[in-house]
Amino acid sequence: MPEAPQCREGAGGSTVSVVVLAYGRHSILREVIDSILQQSGVTVELIIVLNGPDSELEQILRGYPSLRVVRNAENLGFPAGMNSGICIASADYVYAAGNDLVLAPGYLALLVQELEVAETAVGFCCGLWCDYQTREIENAGARLNWGWRFHTTPLRQPLQESRSYPVDWILGACMLGRRQTWWRLGGFREDFFLNYEDIDLCLRARALGLVIQVTPGARCYHHAHPRTNANPFVEWHKLKNYFSVAVRFAPPASAVVLVLKYYCCTAVQVAWRLHQPTFMARSWVWATLHLAPLIWERLRGNRMPPHQGIT
Repeated sequence: MPEAPQCREGAGGSTVSVVVLAYGRHSILREVIDSILQQSGVTVELIIVLNGPDSELEQILRGYPSLRVVRNAENLGFPAGMNSGICIASADYVYAAGNDLVLAPGYLALLVQELEVAETAVGFCCGLWCDYQTREIENAGARLNWGWRFHTTPLRQPLQESRSYPVDWILGACMLGRRQTWWRLGGFREDFFLNYEDIDLCLRARALGLVIQVTPGARCYHHAHPRTNANPFVEWHKLKNYFSVAVRFAPPASAVVLVLKYYCCTAVQVAWRLHQPTFMARSWVWATLHLAPLIWERLRGNRMPPHQGIT
């Protein structure tokens, strides 16, 4: 049985469980934790998920005895790691946070307030995602573009300055929703490991009539990762998850085009960029084996597959 929740009391009556997935980035974790614990206007329950053993992170967390800590035996990936923290959350609202995100003062209270006064049924919301160094807006929500070329378009400026507005999807590392919404949807899809899990979750929420929303008055600041060359492991999950989302959610005509393009073009381009011909064959085999099950999921309303997510 999970230990009793330990919360930091805020000035407001709402409670927010903040789940931080900790994997590396040791030098900034204290700043991230402090920005969460210093939030005003809400009561905060902070849950840190250690996605694999890490003695340096353990040492940092000893300075925060009131936190709840989930220790995973190995790196489960972003979706499963985040779900392991969300499933023990006890607050009215749950905020999924990356371990490289610093929250501005009052950030959580603004999001909660917008959810409570919203005239429509809001599934998930977030504030503006800004660069930590420059303070420039990097993501103000995003649009999905279907057709022969499925791609996403991050908004670099808010659609409205003074009020919340709907978008197609928001980043999974800064996402607030009611606890019952997380449970209703089953959390993140765990076979994605990383990439597209936030798009998948937002599309499943929208299929239930829930709105995805951005509140421009709230801001968080992202410590950017150093740029690296293409990683075959990351590209593999990005490619197969792209295929899964396209098959299950694209309009029928677009889905057919995107599947054909995947075989003839997309997988070939990624393999060429990685200089790994076997990557292309692996992608084709995976898609062929999973195409029918994904179509079946689509026909069943894209419910979470068995033994996945929060149960």
